[in-house]
Amino acid sequence: MTRSRRLELRDEDHAILLSARTHLSASLEDRLENLLREDLDWGYIQRKSQAHHVYPLLYNSLRRFERCVPSEVLSQMRSEARQNGLRNRLAREELLRVLGRFQEQGVRGMPFKGPTLAESVYGDLSLRVFGDLDILVPPDQVLKAKAALISLGYTPLLSLNRAEERLYLRTDCEYHFGRPTPGGGFSVVELHWSILLSSFTVSLDAGLLWQSASEVEVEGVRYARMSRENQFLAICLHAWKHFWKPLQCICDLNEFLDREQDQLDWNEIHWRARALRCEKIVITSLSVVRALFNRETPPAFAAAVGNASHVAPLPRRVAACIFPNEEDPASILRVHTFYASFLESPRMRLRYGWRVLTTPTTTDFRELSLPERFSTLYWLLRPFRLGWKTMRGRQRL
Repeated sequence: MTRSRRLELRDEDHAILLSARTHLSASLEDRLENLLREDLDWGYIQRKSQAHHVYPLLYNSLRRFERCVPSEVLSQMRSEARQNGLRNRLAREELLRVLGRFQEQGVRGMPFKGPTLAESVYGDLSLRVFGDLDILVPPDQVLKAKAALISLGYTPLLSLNRAEERLYLRTDCEYHFGRPTPGGGFSVVELHWSILLSSFTVSLDAGLLWQSASEVEVEGVRYARMSRENQFLAICLHAWKHFWKPLQCICDLNEFLDREQDQLDWNEIHWRARALRCEKIVITSLSVVRALFNRETPPAFAAAVGNASHVAPLPRRVAACIFPNEEDPASILRVHTFYASFLESPRMRLRYGWRVLTTPTTTDFRELSLPERFSTLYWLLRPFRLGWKTMRGRQRL
């Protein structure tokens, strides 16, 4: 973990990084055991592992060192991990119920993240934290999938008229649905037709995703499974979208590489990353997982990671984001500047800025409700609405 030490993290942060993985080598076990014998702030470790959705991984590792962990801490972590496992099993059952209805209605569903990622990447449904079910469907089947969800008792979490919905399906990438569950809970399905918003100008092509997908059957339910190469790219794009935060985003990538690195066609990935204009995102993702988990970079990207000037300071910034002393929410301007910095040409950055400025969002629908026949005016009125909010101090740049 020499690179992590250069990031000047505290002992508790190193303990989290060493524990947040499914497999520990003998040398890592020795280092973790020595670290656990130090006078650690266990309250800090518990808070951070909760905030970064890695507490089941920590318990899975730390239970082997009972003599080094306070009994009350280990007991609480055990209880939280078991509760997460129970929630995940119920979520998996609900996912199969939804996919079964999709199958009945002729909708192709491709689950990703959630239970699918927990089982295929972590090898254990209980080791990953998630709160909703993410399902990708072909763009032309979104409304059909919506009808299937409504037939199961789900309702859209957005209140849109028909014109707003048509506009939303053109500009966004996911539709949220919710359903109350017994015991006062709430099941949420995120229906995706793209991995990222169109305004990012980089994303996995929907046609490519479906062409390379395979079909699987689980408990009589058939659904599509993303190819390994596309799953790797999707994990990188999702982590970038969230600034590689929480730490779970980087754990997803580390665990995926732990299982699949030798099976991946890295030349194909390199070609796709260039074609999709997300090479910089992939290179940085690999640099982050190398810095925090000491994972070797695949040969196809080794030279690019070593030569990329934009990568060098990033692991320190990522570590500061993951392990800050206090939360520092990024301003809207900083967020969009960050995204734009990963686009590969001035033209792409200008295009991104223009789309952010003019593309209507659900906030526009909520704050400026227009009759259906005037819905196209959202595109024209959005820049003025943002400018007015900024002038009035309601929009923080």
